[in-house]
Amino acid sequence: MAVEGTPRRRRLTELERREAIARLALRNTQLDHEEVLVFREIYPDVYRLQIPQIWKRLERRGIPEHDAKDVMQNIQLAIFRRVCERGFGESMTAVTHSIVGDCILNYVRARKRNRCTAGVPSSGSAPPATGPGVDSAAYYKEVVAKVVSQISDDHWVVIELLILNGLEQAQAAEILGIPVRTLRARLAAAKARLIELAQAILDSSPRPQG
Repeated sequence: MAVEGTPRRRRLTELERREAIARLALRNTQLDHEEVLVFREIYPDVYRLQIPQIWKRLERRGIPEHDAKDVMQNIQLAIFRRVCERGFGESMTAVTHSIVGDCILNYVRARKRNRCTAGVPSSGSAPPATGPGVDSAAYYKEVVAKVVSQISDDHWVVIELLILNGLEQAQAAEILGIPVRTLRARLAAAKARLIELAQAILDSSPRPQG
């Protein structure tokens, strides 16, 4: 809603929009106030061109549709802020690629945190069932939660992409923006770290009987 006494901004003509996009595309520093206003007006058209690229990466990543929509909203806002703060840089495609990678990693981190807390009863909940089988299942569930909480995000995202989602190595490497050789090295390191953490936890805590 416009403030009383403030003149309403005139909408750009099609020619002015094209000229504005061309000028902004050359910007690689923070936008000034006038440029932000112009960019806000043309941003829906600019972002619309990036949607197929973004959606394709989210689909390859295996993100469920209901989650992908939330991630898309985060990406849309993050791209706008990045351009306002730093300009277009090399290209809009490059900006989008970087932002999508960051948002995917944030999504993976959130899922990782959820895995750490999933199934943990609240202080006000009823006491859990007991017995040899239940005790054993709860113990190993706790071990998994501890391992997941301690493994690095770089290792976890590789595990998530390759082992949990079953992506091909070439697909995962493209999503992460790294060579396949680097991906393989990270996967080997991630598996070794998983074994190391699990063994340390198992050795330091008594296992339930039965």
